[in-house]
Amino acid sequence: ANTTYYYIVESKDPAGNSGISAQGSFTTLVLDTTGPVISTITSSEISQTGAKITWTTDENADSKIYYSTINPVDLNTALTTSSATLVQNHSLTLSGLTANTMYYYVVKSVDGNSNSTTSTQASFTTLP
Repeated sequence: ANTTYYYIVESKDPAGNSGISAQGSFTTLVLDTTGPVISTITSSEISQTGAKITWTTDENADSKIYYSTINPVDLNTALTTSSATLVQNHSLTLSGLTANTMYYYVVKSVDGNSNSTTSTQASFTTLP
């Protein structure tokens, strides 16, 4: 990763005549092994049965929310909603929630190189 390589190409025809190119070069890509940085997580548009969760990442990544009425959120059993679209400004809506109930959630984003980050837990209460 992140290395410059130099090359020369040579070709020969059936009669043995050869030609050599000028030197060329290319640099391999930097290997991304770091998950996206998640920030500015907010819950808004809270109603009796829904809420909008937004957050940002420092690179394009997908969007997933794990949510539950159980504290702490168990990622293996929590309800989820997600979007596979790679973006930096994430926004997902939770629906079908119960009125006057505390919900706990974490957000997760995975970048195009399969590096993932999961946020700390946050919460909101639906309206009565």
